[in-house]
Amino acid sequence: MPKMKMHRKSTSIDMTAMCDVAFLLLSFFIFTAKFKKSEEVAIVTPPSVSTDSLAITNKFNVYMNISPEGNVLVGMENDSMMEELGKSLNTTRSLGLTDLELDAFSKKTSMGVPFKDIKTYLTGVNNKEVGITQTGIPVKDTALAELGFWIDATAPVFNKGKEKNDQLAYNIFIKADKKTPYQVVERVMQEFVKKGFDQFKLVTTPMDVPIGTPLYDKNKAERNATKKG
Repeated sequence: MPKMKMHRKSTSIDMTAMCDVAFLLLSFFIFTAKFKKSEEVAIVTPPSVSTDSLAITNKFNVYMNISPEGNVLVGMENDSMMEELGKSLNTTRSLGLTDLELDAFSKKTSMGVPFKDIKTYLTGVNNKEVGITQTGIPVKDTALAELGFWIDATAPVFNKGKEKNDQLAYNIFIKADKKTPYQVVERVMQEFVKKGFDQFKLVTTPMDVPIGTPLYDKNKAERNATKKG
């Protein structure tokens, strides 16, 4: 008896619906994504073997960014905190900043400009002038030391956040370039000590512990003890 041959039908899958879903998901992620702002100064932090990470959850954080040339900038956690910092300085130092200039201030990840130049700098930012840079907060010359006023201006921001969370902690992160003169870092720490803050967290680039060092042997012994336990 001859074998019956089944008629083969070509199979096809309509991918239109799947493409629509993929396109919608892609559009959703693009429109809702928050891109990290670029830093105001390029900083290459020195390496260290510390394993501590930045503890920023439920914290009030002040970031002291110091460029290789020793330019000091103050940064806050988000735009709203930067805006409050700008308002505080505008009031205490009588800077005469407009709402538009305060808005430009709030959009910066960090600020470091002499008081006499802040208004001119922010005007240039709003006008999208090319080549304007932040020269840093004067700290080297004690006669022009303005960092203390910036530190004082962080207090209202801190107190406002504390009203919402009484357990809010105060962290001071110092992020200096590996080429930054140590005298500048020391001057920044001294100014904070004058204001009653004596604990700092230095931001570094993590690296492996060199083999054969006492810290390496200690970590190895702790790992072995954990395995045995």
